[in-house]
Amino acid sequence: SGRIFSWEPERVAEMLVEMELPHLAQNAVTGRVHGSSLLLIRQPVGTDEGTGLLLKTTDPKEQRDVVAKVKELRAQEIANAPKLPMHVAKKVDPSAVKGNTLNLDGTKVSRLPDAVC
Repeated sequence: SGRIFSWEPERVAEMLVEMELPHLAQNAVTGRVHGSSLLLIRQPVGTDEGTGLLLKTTDPKEQRDVVAKVKELRAQEIANAPKLPMHVAKKVDPSAVKGNTLNLDGTKVSRLPDAVC
């Protein structure tokens, strides 16, 4: 099982019904789970907040199919997200990096999380 970035539980449930896995769709909406787990992270593009959603299935093919489908849909979601302009003004002094923030001229810039882990 792996950590996948996805979106709202209702959308995950729709996807699972389309994949003819209605028992997993039920799990996605109600949180009822059975067997070994597959973790999806509900996280809209452009945010760094996410909450876990466990889908449990003992069937390795179901797990692979769900992971592949979510990765595909996530890639589409990222591709369709608004593009933000990026400007690199200067090289960053490694000593300016503290923890999870970067200090540029007194302005803290948080590092963005990876879209897919």
